[in-house]
Amino acid sequence: MADPDAVISEAVRRAEPDLPESTCAGALTEVASSLATRRRIAQALFDDPELLTSGAPQGSPALDRLIAALQRRGSSRVVLPRCGRCDRQRRLTSRDGSIRVCGSCDGRRRKTNQRCSVCGQQRHTESTTWDGNPVCATCDRLAHNVDHLEHLVVHIRQISPAAEPNDVRRAVRSVLPSTRSQRRVADELSAHPQRLTGEAAHATAPTWSLLGAVVEAGISGFAIPQCPFCNRTVALTKVREEVRCCRRCYERHRKEVCVGCGADRPVTSRSLGGEPMCQVCHNR
Repeated sequence: MADPDAVISEAVRRAEPDLPESTCAGALTEVASSLATRRRIAQALFDDPELLTSGAPQGSPALDRLIAALQRRGSSRVVLPRCGRCDRQRRLTSRDGSIRVCGSCDGRRRKTNQRCSVCGQQRHTESTTWDGNPVCATCDRLAHNVDHLEHLVVHIRQISPAAEPNDVRRAVRSVLPSTRSQRRVADELSAHPQRLTGEAAHATAPTWSLLGAVVEAGISGFAIPQCPFCNRTVALTKVREEVRCCRRCYERHRKEVCVGCGADRPVTSRSLGGEPMCQVCHNR
């Protein structure tokens, strides 16, 4: 979007015709110092200019901040969004599908009856497994009685029997300090025992962090894998096709012909028509 400020100013002018343009500019400067944030606000108002006055829960948090700033400057027609569930005008901190909801409604949604992935009973969800499946309160309490730290120590020492147990515990605690995080990784390794060795590129972020800590601690039998796409021994900081990879392979995968300059470059954003834009054209 070439001129997001103009799109925002026009939407505000339609909603509040008597508001001075300088007031709108001051509010925008207060809440959106970066061009990227202004583009997000402008895109939302371009798609639905009524978001300023309808109270609909489809806008972005950045748009909420703009509305609040306009209200502080005397605007009376712009309206903060209402929760998509309880219809109260509250801070909307979460999403439920395409609508935004308040923290209370999100908490109730998360605890709605679902089939527990452990016991199979239809109960309120208390937590989730490492791969996102629901766990009821009863099974969650039972899981807390298990020493997951020792399970991780045993798993690591099965691969490296010479490793000192205390060294392994220190490595685990350095990246997994909480019982819940230790449990998630222990559950993942129970389902996929090679996530610290041959299948490490498929590991979740906490398990990947554990591998890094074990390697850094000098425990034998572990190594950071090569990039699965280019086979280079480099940092695997990105995820491509659900597999960890290096930044170069990730950027190559994201390349498309930029609508602005015609170059084949990684996509940073898209135009109003959905065409890809590179970083250079995005910043213009």
